[in-house]
Amino acid sequence: MVVLDGEPSGRRLLAQLVLQDLIDRRVILSVLLHHRVQETGVTIDAGIAQVVTPKQPDTRFFVVPAALLPQPLLGNMTHAELVKLAVENDHLVSPAANPSQPDDYAVLALALDRLPGGDTVFIQPNGGTSFLTEVVDFAGFRVGIARGSFALAELGRSITMELAHLPAPEQGESPEPRRLVATAKPLQYAE
Repeated sequence: MVVLDGEPSGRRLLAQLVLQDLIDRRVILSVLLHHRVQETGVTIDAGIAQVVTPKQPDTRFFVVPAALLPQPLLGNMTHAELVKLAVENDHLVSPAANPSQPDDYAVLALALDRLPGGDTVFIQPNGGTSFLTEVVDFAGFRVGIARGSFALAELGRSITMELAHLPAPEQGESPEPRRLVATAKPLQYAE
């Protein structure tokens, strides 16, 4: 039994809630409630909820023509609009006429899990192409963007992308080692 304000509060409930929308974005909450069951119902004496960082945040990679993304992205497009644009214009699914011909593309790494504000997220391109990178925060839903000129056929061969996530340390703890965010599909052009 837990004692709050000098009086026993009865029971404690610890739960994890997963809130997910139609485009698979989700928020995981850890909830702790101190409550009493009475004849007239349940009385909650105290409660707390906080966002939980999943061990492997769900991330999806897309490649779209760079000209489709407004500058700046934040303020000109919502996260849901960006997901729609990415799905409808993904050149990994519907490639350009000549996948060996370089063009200006943006690789989007869309985190579908809401991440706490203190977490660090960055996109790391690897390969012979020069990329401009940024991470945009849509109220906790992070999007890594790497813009560059490359041929789709280079993806997964001479060009690779990683979205890295470094959770903020808990008070008094040292930071966790970097975790690479898992991809829902490989970032690779398949002929």
